[in-house]
Amino acid sequence: MPLLAGAAILLLVFSATLMANGGMTGGGIATNASPEPPPPHTPSPSMTLTGDDQLLSKRITGFGPGRQTVTWLDNCRPERLPESTFATRSVLRCAALPGSPAESALAIMFADRESLDAFIRREAGTLQPGSGEACPIEDKFDYTGDWTNSEGIRIGRIVCRDTGSAYRLVWSFENDAFVDANQVPFVIVVDGDDQRALVDWWKKTPV
Repeated sequence: MPLLAGAAILLLVFSATLMANGGMTGGGIATNASPEPPPPHTPSPSMTLTGDDQLLSKRITGFGPGRQTVTWLDNCRPERLPESTFATRSVLRCAALPGSPAESALAIMFADRESLDAFIRREAGTLQPGSGEACPIEDKFDYTGDWTNSEGIRIGRIVCRDTGSAYRLVWSFENDAFVDANQVPFVIVVDGDDQRALVDWWKKTPV
């Protein structure tokens, strides 16, 4: 019963946060005033997840079956990172719903903040923290910095870059109800061939 009660509290907090946020901001610049829910869909049959995989999957797919999802991800399955330098508790590959700029997204829940920091540094490379609107699509698609909700509360960091084979968007969750309750920061990684579509999708609060 305490576990169910805790999940219910997290759900209420998360739902309230989405409604209050009205979108995300990057570098103090509002990027979306009205997050969009995903289109109506029938959830894909998913494999049974346990432990940390189940915990992360419920967070990023709308807190599990029996509830209409508020995210754009579905049908998560365990995946292994090729790198062994990051201490992780869960790595999932999730399908992105129709209307998304990519077929799937990678979700990584870290064992500690040091591992999260190392991952963000690896993704950012030589990029220096920017100011102004997050992930400008003019010129080069290179940006790293903080992202905040519409109330100015810092939620995490964001990295946008051209990998050479795709445009990549990485954003972290380091300060929200789920992370605070479970002490497990996580990131979402999405690759696509259209940088504008990636940024527009991120503005819809897909996770």
